[in-house]
Amino acid sequence: MEKQSRASLSVQWHITSRCMKRCRHCYMFESERYRTEIEQELTFDKMLKILDDISDFENKYNFGVNDFFITGGDPILNPDYEKLLFELKKRGKRTYIMGNPETLTPEVIKVFKDAGVRQMQMSMDGLEETHDFYRGKGNFEVTVKALELLDKYDLPGTIMFTLTGENKDELIPLMNYVANNTKAKGIAFDLVCGVGNAKDISLQLSKEEVKKYFELYLDEKKKIKASGKQIRISEKSKFFQLIHYDNDEFYPYDIDEFSAIGGCYVGFTCYTILADGSVAACRRFPTIIGKMPEQKMEDVFLGNDLLKQFRRAENYETCGKCMFYKSCRGCPAVTYGYTQNPLSDNPLCFRELLNKKVETKEWNSPQLNTTKEQEAEIVRSMLHNQYSSDYSSFIENEEVLILIGTLISSKSERKKFFANPDEYIRIYNPGALSKKEIAYICYYVECVMQNRIPNPMRYALDM
Repeated sequence: MEKQSRASLSVQWHITSRCMKRCRHCYMFESERYRTEIEQELTFDKMLKILDDISDFENKYNFGVNDFFITGGDPILNPDYEKLLFELKKRGKRTYIMGNPETLTPEVIKVFKDAGVRQMQMSMDGLEETHDFYRGKGNFEVTVKALELLDKYDLPGTIMFTLTGENKDELIPLMNYVANNTKAKGIAFDLVCGVGNAKDISLQLSKEEVKKYFELYLDEKKKIKASGKQIRISEKSKFFQLIHYDNDEFYPYDIDEFSAIGGCYVGFTCYTILADGSVAACRRFPTIIGKMPEQKMEDVFLGNDLLKQFRRAENYETCGKCMFYKSCRGCPAVTYGYTQNPLSDNPLCFRELLNKKVETKEWNSPQLNTTKEQEAEIVRSMLHNQYSSDYSSFIENEEVLILIGTLISSKSERKKFFANPDEYIRIYNPGALSKKEIAYICYYVECVMQNRIPNPMRYALDM
């Protein structure tokens, strides 16, 4: 039997909870949980046991746990951070740092580079006064200087902005500041989650406001890119797909064999390890689903009932009946912050505010009493993993290449395609492409247009 291509997973690993700050909107600061993580922080030997168990999981279920996002707290405050980074390099993993600027030095950057770290992400939550209000006086300037230091030593530095009800009007000014006045190589933003310290700040946003600021962000992104600025501007919230759909720039094209075509990663492509080895479905809501190394990864990731629920449409109050279920699912962490139930209706979803109708749809979900092998297949059957497995044969299809070339090079053709992919294909070349190939084309072109594929035109024919 031909061996399947490995399905890909990632890990966000909070290797310490120690931090020099107490940011007003920090999602991870819960006093009791924080003390436990400090007191029971994993030794390096236990970290190695976790990595060995991950290797066993990879080999048994044919997965590749390839990407490790090392964070904290401030990961540099863990005395074993260097050893962990070099161990990950030895095992062939891709590593990224999500950390703080205060402890960043040339010596630390050298460690990062020698260990193969690909980039470092830091936060900016507004212009100087607002940012310092959240993170402490002087932190804005320290972050700007940290970006300069990273650039000096040729390690990409990126910025994450967390949108709240308090800083929403600084989203656009900050985008321009970062693009024009810093050495950042990228900027992204996401919605605040009402957990941890964020319970105590004014975070209430309306769905109307979310739609407004998302549209402003996309408009400003186009202007910045048109100006020639070499900075990657990306958006994390899956609600952006609604806007792209409304503008005929995206279509949630699905077929039954895909468990998901994109959307929220929880349960499908990632999980979180905390400083004491506790495992969370997502770090942005405080639900613990296991403990490593005491438990095996297969038991936590494939056997946990909550993760199984996240993989099944029927468990979502509203998302599970929406045509966007497989490509969105909102953000269960944001939903949890508002409702205390990550599977309930997300109060920020603005689907009814679109010009185009978002249809309801019935989805077939597998039963919960699956084996671990069956659950692994559900994860494997999301579009991203299927696409990775079929990529070579897909991209070598001449019909596919011609169509991709057309769609990438022509905005008007893209709009016609995403308005109704099946109808477009019928007119373009009836019966030439399968539904799976059409789904792959939707995914590929979407990635190209959102700058998620570097140098994408290398596969497109000159038109």
